[in-house]
Amino acid sequence: ILPLVMALYSISAGAATVAGTFPEFDSIRPNISFWKKIYAEYSTTQGVIHDKRNLGIIYEVIELKDRNRHGSRKINRDRIKKAKKKYKLILAKLARGEPPKSSEEKRVANLFGTEAQRSDFRSAMRNLRCQVGQKDPFRQGIIRSGAYLAQIKQIFRDAGLPPELSYLPHVESSFNPKAYSKFGAAGIWQFTLSTGKRFMTVSYAVDERRDPILSSYAAARLLKQNFKKLRNWPMAITAYNHGITGMLRAKRRKGSYEAIFNEYRSRICNCASRNIYSEFVAAREVAQNYQQYFGELALDTPLESQNVVMAGRFAPSPTGELHLGNVRTALVAWLAARSTGRDFLVRMEDLDVNVASPEHERRQLADLAA
Repeated sequence: ILPLVMALYSISAGAATVAGTFPEFDSIRPNISFWKKIYAEYSTTQGVIHDKRNLGIIYEVIELKDRNRHGSRKINRDRIKKAKKKYKLILAKLARGEPPKSSEEKRVANLFGTEAQRSDFRSAMRNLRCQVGQKDPFRQGIIRSGAYLAQIKQIFRDAGLPPELSYLPHVESSFNPKAYSKFGAAGIWQFTLSTGKRFMTVSYAVDERRDPILSSYAAARLLKQNFKKLRNWPMAITAYNHGITGMLRAKRRKGSYEAIFNEYRSRICNCASRNIYSEFVAAREVAQNYQQYFGELALDTPLESQNVVMAGRFAPSPTGELHLGNVRTALVAWLAARSTGRDFLVRMEDLDVNVASPEHERRQLADLAA
């Protein structure tokens, strides 16, 4: 009976073997196609001027300055502003019912099809947006993911969740453990401070959001909770960005994911929330088949680690000869242990095995945990 129960649970949680776990609805196919281009075709020196409601409408791809060059922010801002103004003037003319005359006006009009109404052009004036290409950071994210992806997939399998969810950090952070957003989200899973504290230790002394593995356990718990309440992965993944309360409200009003995508309007249901599922599907496709888009890449090798319990009120060895590769982690854990009196489990990565024998390293780890 137990194996049958386990099998049924895996299916109900959206196991990877179940067909339609991550459906590609007809209504989101243009969005998936758009994000695949963003991740695999357009670099950060290219800006895609598009309609934010209908990502199938791309007006132009403009050239941007390298963001690392001095003065590039102002130059790029001016270029984007100029491009938006150009298309806003064309759309305004079409919205007034004036027939397109120039080749550029005709090209823009054709993007909307023969059935387009004046109101469509009027709405499009408010929906102009620029998306900077992500090919180069996405490529680096694939390389970085080699250090963590296999372990993260196993974390999700052990939780009874689809291992494909492990590709979501490509959308959130390009697998950059040091990623930190302007809204205070941190780590590869981009947990905000408030959400992070629900699942991890987040304090002045230690921030587990920045640990790729510990934060993956937290992400699995959060996504599992979302799925339990929403019963499908498109909504559960959207709730990862939009919040579970907002998605439950949207589900009560519209019912299905497609209806929410096509019809739901909310002050906080912004472009990012509306697109995150499409972005995930696109990122998974590109990452799983990265050779097709980027050629062969030398991925980072999985990190070997050992777990060490940093006892509360721990005092470091007076010799200071710990020879730990990740000294910063040891210091942070020591500060946390001293300040709270609690034990902390620390995963020590990249131990410097060249400075001492393995037996010596084991003794040092034992001394550290004592």
